[in-house]
Amino acid sequence: MTDDTAIEPQEHAGMYKLGGFNQMLGFRFIERGDGWLKGELELGPQHYNKAEFTHGGVYAAVLDSASTGAGLYCPYPGRLRKCATLSLTVNYVGMSRTGKLHVAAKVTSGGRKIFSAEAEVRDDEGKLCAHSIGTFKYLRGSDDPKGVPAGE
Repeated sequence: MTDDTAIEPQEHAGMYKLGGFNQMLGFRFIERGDGWLKGELELGPQHYNKAEFTHGGVYAAVLDSASTGAGLYCPYPGRLRKCATLSLTVNYVGMSRTGKLHVAAKVTSGGRKIFSAEAEVRDDEGKLCAHSIGTFKYLRGSDDPKGVPAGE
């Protein structure tokens, strides 16, 4: 999976407009800093499985997006960073049905080309629904914290 969702810088340093998949899903970044990110997703029927609980794929998608977002922080206006997911292990530990999903991710280690991040998803009551650990590779030019010009 490649994260090239960074299309247009937003007003806040390091934030960017999420691409098509995340927009379709309804996931959004709400806070972000160097090596960490918080996001949320308002749940609706489109996110549910046949048992009317949040589909596991929704958890995996937001965990992946939040993890890459934590590692791709770029506070330089008009620039962004990109990466590819090398591995993502998701553990499903709870279920959610309504309200919002609250996602938090942080970079746990990193080098010049590869970084690792952990993330978790909680429901409105703070109950842990899923958590992950992933390994990600910076794409060309994104290993530099200044990233590449947006649109490249």
